[in-house]
Amino acid sequence: MNATHIHLLTNHIPIIGIACGFFVLVWSIVSKNKNSLFAALFILLFSGIGGGITNKTGEEAEEQLERMQGISKVAIHEHEEAAEGAMPFILATTVLSAAALYLNYKNHKWSKFLNYALVLAAGLAFIMSARAGFIGGKIRHAAEIEAVQASPAAESEKEEHRD
Repeated sequence: MNATHIHLLTNHIPIIGIACGFFVLVWSIVSKNKNSLFAALFILLFSGIGGGITNKTGEEAEEQLERMQGISKVAIHEHEEAAEGAMPFILATTVLSAAALYLNYKNHKWSKFLNYALVLAAGLAFIMSARAGFIGGKIRHAAEIEAVQASPAAESEKEEHRD
């Protein structure tokens, strides 16, 4: 197993994990359920760690893919830029979730504020990482996407929407 395999295995963790953690966190705040809160914080912490692993393996995966024929270097670069834009939000989510775990455990007066800040950070981390994932999907699947968009069925759907 190489870095490309690990990158492909872990690339959904920051997207799906942060989305799940975000919704559990919001639910825990609304319902004032401490068990849900700690579950959300652990989900966000581990999702952020998964995002770090994904980011760390991305550079080596890029080097391996650039040697393959039929892989768009432009798509790789766009994905890399999007991932670099997502990483500060993923890092913030990871650090805030670790701090929130500690402060909520200690029932610290700042824990509530930190939970709200984490909602914002996790929401932005999800949006940015989902965008990076969407762009990353175009690296290998660009031909399939273009074929579906150019298919006669897609053209007839476009005509139906115009009417």
